[in-house]
Amino acid sequence: MPLDKIITATFRVLDPGGLHVRPAARIAFIAALNPGPVTAFCRETIADAKDRLELLLLAAGPGDEVTFTLAGPRASDVADQLRLLFERKFLPN
Repeated sequence: MPLDKIITATFRVLDPGGLHVRPAARIAFIAALNPGPVTAFCRETIADAKDRLELLLLAAGPGDEVTFTLAGPRASDVADQLRLLFERKFLPN
């Protein structure tokens, strides 16, 4: 699988509850749509964005920024879906 496309995108946590269990599960579900790796970074902690438990370890609170690095053929599409999720305060479509 070619990993020729690498995207980096940063989103601010708008939900007053921060990145808790439900948002972590939604992020992991969306990240899993990308066949390549997806990592998340917040305040010096890195997580596999396809693993909801690792996402919880980011301890991202309201106002924190989470930076995602995505590689693979669907990186742009998945980054767009993550952007929408953050903009909607983690609520489903």
